[in-house]
Amino acid sequence: MTEPLPESVEGGSFAAVLSTGKTAVVSRPRDEYVVHFPHYDKDPTGPSSAILLGDFKLIRSYESGALHLHDITRDIRERNDLSTEMPNKVAELNRRFDDYLKSVKAQMPVAALRSDPSKPAETNSREIERKIRRMTKIAAVILLCAQVAICSPDGKRD
Repeated sequence: MTEPLPESVEGGSFAAVLSTGKTAVVSRPRDEYVVHFPHYDKDPTGPSSAILLGDFKLIRSYESGALHLHDITRDIRERNDLSTEMPNKVAELNRRFDDYLKSVKAQMPVAALRSDPSKPAETNSREIERKIRRMTKIAAVILLCAQVAICSPDGKRD
């Protein structure tokens, strides 16, 4: 396959690597590689993203706001966080992160109703139920306001 990738696909073709079985260059439009997962799943860290550039990987945890920097050539298991030792590298990669996410209009995480592990389960359930009831009341008020806004003073729709 020698034709270029469609403009809507960001990345590079591995066709030369696969077809020759040798080392080949994969040309990409950006130097950095970004993995963005703005969703909640079973991972206790919550939504997070990572950017890889050169020997470095910066991981952003959206729930805690933490930034973790790793030299992946020297620390493949990512056990040594260099973020406090290399604040300039963190700032550079974080800026590139923001620029990339903005340029692709990436979806950002929305805070979830999360349990507090330091409290008993029944307390968490009551707090979550209270938050849901409050959000339901707010939604009802918004709906009522919307109905009032589209009705004339005599109650008939405009």
